[in-house]
Amino acid sequence: MTRSLSALVHGDVSSAIRFNRLVVIIGPLLSYTFIRAFLEELSEYFGTAFSLVRSRNS
Repeated sequence: MTRSLSALVHGDVSSAIRFNRLVVIIGPLLSYTFIRAFLEELSEYFGTAFSLVRSRNS
């Protein structure tokens, strides 16, 4: 999985798929999870300036 994600980050999609075909599913999910967590942290730090992320408490 590490080689395939590394190849995907470097833009080599064909090698990423050759190393591990699940990278097609895992790559976008990891990206979404990372971006969402990053935006949540920004919204907690800066307040409502980054209100793109819904609060989990509401």
